[in-house]
Amino acid sequence: MALLSYRFAVIPTIVLLFFTGYITSPAHAEFDKSGNYVCNPFKVGLETNIYTSTVNQLNNELGSYMTSHPNATLQQQHDFIMQDQKTWDLYGKSKECIDSLGVTPDKVGPFSDVVAQALAVPEFGPVAGMIIALSLLGVVIISRKTSDKSRFV
Repeated sequence: MALLSYRFAVIPTIVLLFFTGYITSPAHAEFDKSGNYVCNPFKVGLETNIYTSTVNQLNNELGSYMTSHPNATLQQQHDFIMQDQKTWDLYGKSKECIDSLGVTPDKVGPFSDVVAQALAVPEFGPVAGMIIALSLLGVVIISRKTSDKSRFV
């Protein structure tokens, strides 16, 4: 008997929630039907929550990584944290949104010290050495050509 009355209480509640849109609507109104982020200037609090949630997610991801990889170098930490491009896209858009609304992003949701250090690692990799070598080669070639021309003048 109790199971039957429970069913009569739950099913109408679910149907009511479905038709009012609570079940079918996305969690944040700032995402369109395709899942793309849209800045809503009329809901500063919600936009701030989205930004803070994104920063906390990145902080937690690197914190978990550091728990399982305690000896990871800064470059490895940087490479790991930069893998989640979808979260970084949301972070960039939500940061731009709350910044345009007059909210200081770093005061609302600061990165942890570990994430801040990992982000400070430059992304040049082996390309940096090639760029420096080509630059030096160019300087040597140009200086030799100008020094050869100055002899004849």
